[in-house]
Amino acid sequence: MIKLLDIGKEISFQDDIHQYKNKDGKILTSTTTFISLFKEKFDESGIIATMCAKREGIAKEEIQSRWKAENKRSCDYGHNLHSQVEHFLKTGEIKDTLEKDIVKNFSNIEFKGKIFPEVRLKSDVHLLAGTCDIATQIKNKIYIHDLKSNKRFDLVSKYNKKLLYPLNHLSDCHINTYSLQILIYGMMVKEHGFDFEPGQILWIDPATRKIQKFDVLDLRKEVDDMLNHYSF
Repeated sequence: MIKLLDIGKEISFQDDIHQYKNKDGKILTSTTTFISLFKEKFDESGIIATMCAKREGIAKEEIQSRWKAENKRSCDYGHNLHSQVEHFLKTGEIKDTLEKDIVKNFSNIEFKGKIFPEVRLKSDVHLLAGTCDIATQIKNKIYIHDLKSNKRFDLVSKYNKKLLYPLNHLSDCHINTYSLQILIYGMMVKEHGFDFEPGQILWIDPATRKIQKFDVLDLRKEVDDMLNHYSF
């Protein structure tokens, strides 16, 4: 029987452009890119940037540059933190860094089964790929967890936005997006013969530096709707 880590062995990943390819060199759509197809693009017209710039009395380009810098800072922070958690899971060592208290808090979480960090997954049927933060295994059942480090964790859209059809009944918020992400990973492991059970979304609250746990919502029908709607 195939092992969990075998699923992604034939996938290559180019980090700077976040691109997956299969063994034949065919580009696979990343899970995050796939989900983004069902979200409105942020301030595509520049209206929000213009309004913010007017309020602060500065140029729109300065606002956009500020947002870009903040996005990079957030991505770099998340990547660094994920690397430290991965190091702990592989070695049992907590590095002496500014984030060691967060990793220490993470170390107190009890997971079921054998733990696999940063597991590369794919769907040959839908030509999708992704990397889940944490997978655990008990016999043939896989549990998938996701570690998040964004500033907020919204249970409903701050701006009352909805996802796009056929998900337009769902709020465009973190709990929905991350639940879809984990369930898509679940679809991938099931395609390769495993049973699947959602784990939890683990959010690092930047104010308290504690880890909050959120259960994955049952959006399996919505995942099926996404896959059926999108033309691969």
